[in-house]
Amino acid sequence: MPTNKETTKNGPSRLVIVSTMATSLLTGVAAAGVSVTLHFELDNDPLTGPAIVSYQGEPVRWTVYASFSGYGSADAYFGGFVGSFDPVVTSGGSGDATVNGSVSNLSSLMAGEGTPAQGNGASVESVNIFHSALLGTDNPSNPLAIFAFDLSVSSVSGSIDPDAPPRLTYTADGIASVFANSSIFLLPDEFTEIAVLSDVLAIPAPGVALSAGVIGVGMLRRRRGPSGRTRR
Repeated sequence: MPTNKETTKNGPSRLVIVSTMATSLLTGVAAAGVSVTLHFELDNDPLTGPAIVSYQGEPVRWTVYASFSGYGSADAYFGGFVGSFDPVVTSGGSGDATVNGSVSNLSSLMAGEGTPAQGNGASVESVNIFHSALLGTDNPSNPLAIFAFDLSVSSVSGSIDPDAPPRLTYTADGIASVFANSSIFLLPDEFTEIAVLSDVLAIPAPGVALSAGVIGVGMLRRRRGPSGRTRR
């Protein structure tokens, strides 16, 4: 997997958060030296690096965490995310493989949600979740669990190396925001380039039935340092 890159983008303000109380918040410009990372976890442990989990035919639960760095206030908090979570399948260094599957039990773990997220194959689309001090829902936890969903895999197709079983990770495409403190008058910083760290779901090679008990569940913690994928 390519080395993770964490960057921010200074750009014009735009509307990214809309509450069910018809209260809107405009985004501010992120200062240099601050960053946001989304963590896609199979073991609910975003602090120790990516894990590898073998798929055994049962739905697997992904939990998405958000973390941020570069803010001096202990009251800084993750503001929200608008966009999609998308699978990436690799095999032997190729990224041309496709997963055939579906997501279910989509659950926002943040207090605010716009239009509920929807599944599209193995992707989670139309995510619109947020916290806000103005609404009394600010939470300075860092990292913070923000979303969860189940993934069922039926097969993989495309460019598959027979000597390298497919591996599935997730990436994110959208806008994340962070508030530098808990003031109700503060505008959130906007991040359009979001660093991603993802656990790995190892899928049996084509021709191997995807049923429980075909392969055991194994977890291998990487110790060489985190790696991730940034969706631009």
